[in-house]
Amino acid sequence: MKRGMGFADWPALHEVLRHRYKEKHERRKARKQVLSLRCTGTDDDYNKEFSLLVLKITNASEEDLIEDYIEGLPPGIMYETDRMEPATLDEAMEKALESEIWLKQASSRSQSRWSRGPPSDPSPVIDPTGPAPMELYDVGVRP
Repeated sequence: MKRGMGFADWPALHEVLRHRYKEKHERRKARKQVLSLRCTGTDDDYNKEFSLLVLKITNASEEDLIEDYIEGLPPGIMYETDRMEPATLDEAMEKALESEIWLKQASSRSQSRWSRGPPSDPSPVIDPTGPAPMELYDVGVRP
């Protein structure tokens, strides 16, 4: 097709339009997927999926991608990663993995502490013959 001559048939026009808008559509679709992506498994799986989508987005700033990435993390990891203020997406991913490992270790330490059972020396039993309760109903009444 030469400029100004039109299209010979519908398939020719369809092909030109498809090539022209396909890339734009793919970018928009990937952008929407990035915004709705949430980490439901491991951070490593989330990083892989996020990275694949980012390859399809050509016009997003690094800052926007970092923000979108952090927003998709689970709350504890999101807080820790955001607190570290990563400068690049790779740094954010690395810090999220570190946070995930740290939180898992902290969780296993606290679970093992509680799973041991009661302490070896139980608390002393309260003596039922102990001191009698005070009678306070006459306090404050003057004859």
